[in-house]
Amino acid sequence: MIIKDTNALREGSEIRSLLIDEANLADRFFVIVLNSRRDRYEIQRISESVWFIPANLWTMWAAPFVVARIARRELFFQGRLHADLIAAYDPCESGIVGVYLSKLYRKPLHVHIEQNVFLPRYRTASFGNLIRARLARF
Repeated sequence: MIIKDTNALREGSEIRSLLIDEANLADRFFVIVLNSRRDRYEIQRISESVWFIPANLWTMWAAPFVVARIARRELFFQGRLHADLIAAYDPCESGIVGVYLSKLYRKPLHVHIEQNVFLPRYRTASFGNLIRARLARF
């Protein structure tokens, strides 16, 4: 799973507990968090099957390439990516990274969208929402 919310790296946060609950549905669950380099974190192993891996990005434009490097370093075994599904938690930054990894490694992609981005009032609320709505349609 690819997520942009850095609260996933902090113990006791609501998003972290939700992700740990979702991890019960899988044998192994890796969460790559798109955080900035100034909020530097280390890899966190929650249990034998749950890992939180921070990207520590210097810029968001490098996210697809940094996450691909992390996937190759952490998730590759015997010359191939051992993930059955790539999931992105929003259609914008992590969605773009998810599409890139999905195409690169030929794995199915699931994009989790929390709000109805197809409503006209969502698109007109801000320029960022307009971009998110267009990316979600893609």
